[in-house]
Amino acid sequence: MLDKFADLKRRLESNRGKERDASSVEQEVSSVEQEVSGIIRKDLESNNRI
Repeated sequence: MLDKFADLKRRLESNRGKERDASSVEQEVSSVEQEVSGIIRKDLESNNRI
């Protein structure tokens, strides 16, 4: 997760001077959040099976 946010930060910084649509950034952040939620959910489910 941290790698994905670091990559997003790097790309945003490299685009300085170029306006970026706020919704595209929100979509990328939301995508990372959903992926992390899925990983956490799977981890919790696997721990409950033990």
